[in-house]
Amino acid sequence: MATSTILQRAVAVKEDADRPMAMIECPECGRMVSDQANTCPECAYPVGGRSSTHFEVQAPATSSGARRGSAGNVVAGVASFFIPGLGQLVQGRVGRAIFHFVAAGVLWVVTFGWLGWIMHAVSAVNAARWQPDG
Repeated sequence: MATSTILQRAVAVKEDADRPMAMIECPECGRMVSDQANTCPECAYPVGGRSSTHFEVQAPATSSGARRGSAGNVVAGVASFFIPGLGQLVQGRVGRAIFHFVAAGVLWVVTFGWLGWIMHAVSAVNAARWQPDG
């Protein structure tokens, strides 16, 4: 990072620090929050605060779907490891869940119990790495 960029950020932080802090009410939960906070500490609702031009702010996870590495995908991966397809079913992917369950059953029967565990691992990785469209 260039020295001038670091100095610009330092000046921006200094300007923000000189500003008196006021308390505002969170529109989501009603808790009093600093006007300089990015999100409410109680409910994580974005309340404004510092300008994102000075700070890199990561957007909070949405309820529309899980991101890779999120707790939902970890749970789905673990569930699919024990019962192939269960993680996909938890994620709402019914067709994929049926495929993983049937494929695991076929591998267990065809190989007389020797290679069924492979489908357990494949199903777990598939559930853990899944990202919703959009």
